[in-house]
Amino acid sequence: MKKKVLIFGARRGIGLAIFKKWESSGWNVSTIERGQWDPSNPETLRELLTKYQFDLVIINAHVGYYLGPLLEYLMYVSKQSCDIIILGSMASLTQRQHYYAYQLEKKHYDECVRQFQMQFKDRMITLFRPGLTDTELVREKDGVKMDPSIVATIIWDLYQMSKTHHISFISSSFTASTHG
Repeated sequence: MKKKVLIFGARRGIGLAIFKKWESSGWNVSTIERGQWDPSNPETLRELLTKYQFDLVIINAHVGYYLGPLLEYLMYVSKQSCDIIILGSMASLTQRQHYYAYQLEKKHYDECVRQFQMQFKDRMITLFRPGLTDTELVREKDGVKMDPSIVATIIWDLYQMSKTHHISFISSSFTASTHG
């Protein structure tokens, strides 16, 4: 039986690369996009989450400050016994001008993930910070950027390692660099 993954935000960028990676690896992939649910009301996911039991949920986009209620809904209400990967941002670790609201949202992810990891020790609940990646959000910025497909491959490899070697990642960060 094929494993099932639900990806929040797979229309473009990292999410699309993750979708392609998991699909090409034989997983049954479902996606949720902006407008298909109301982040302030996780109950809008009831039909999807009662129809399928997922092995993995990847939260890539459009969750914002509703990460806590979404995780509560996944774990307590829909009783999904899945692993969860949340894509965060290096912004939670830095102080950059003009990004204060974004940084605050990402710091919220850090604490939220930490709380759920303490409650659900039998599941992998991991926050990945992929670093500067070539997406619409950062396309205008200078610096080295990773291709989204590389990010998807790293996340895939870390997930596979966690399953085969029973490794738990509390939080992982990686970033692109140049070698000269």
